[in-house]
Amino acid sequence: YGLAWGINQGELNKEEYFPALHRAWSALQSCIHDNGMIGWVQLPAFNPREVKFEHNMDYGAGAYLLAGSEVLKMTLNN
Repeated sequence: YGLAWGINQGELNKEEYFPALHRAWSALQSCIHDNGMIGWVQLPAFNPREVKFEHNMDYGAGAYLLAGSEVLKMTLNN
């Protein structure tokens, strides 16, 4: 989200940061289950623990949608 927002707002140089954004978005796409759920989401806890593809929480979808909205804006503005 941050990279896409920064590029869209003109805070980050697109030529310099777009390759990292492209890799990050591709990685996020690989987290989507066949049923549309998002995997690899850190479960709530007071300390980090192992994260798996099967792990899903609602806030993972929110973060994905934020990133997707900025990537979509970038796509529509080109």
